[in-house]
Formats: sequence, structure tokens, C-alpha cells
Amino acid sequence: MGKEGKRGGTSEVIKFKLKGLPDEYHPHGDKLDKPDTGPVYIVYTRRKGSDSHIFTSDPEVETRYPEDSDSNFFTRKE
Repeated sequence: MGKEGKRGGTSEVIKFKLKGLPDEYHPHGDKLDKPDTGPVYIVYTRRKGSDSHIFTSDPEVETRYPEDSDSNFFTRKE
């Protein structure tokens, strides 16, 4: 995933959702519990005031899933 960001920043939140929280955030958690992970939807848009021409007028969306999961689990319809 890109460069490391600030503590509590977007990159850290994405990492937690994809890999689960580190032990320092739940020191009394049960080691047998599965980490609370899930898909992350990344919407690439131009930042306000940016002159970047990288993005078109239509935002691009990327979906990332936890590495050890089956993406079908998150996308199947009941």
C-alpha cells in the first residue's frame, strides 16, 4: 500500500481494516478471535485546490480485500 502516513491517518486506517488491529490497540483481546477485517473502497478523486490532471471528472473506485480472505465472501448476494 503506498507510503506510511500519520498515526491515525487514512493509510493506517486502511491497513487496520485489511490486516486487523495490532495488539497495542486491544491488549486484552482474545487471541482466538478472528481479526475484524473487511473490504476497503478507495475512491480516487482530485483534492480541492489541486491542479493535478491525473484524475478525470469521473472518480475511479478500487476495492481491496484482506489478504487472507475470499473476496466472494464480501460480494455474494443472499
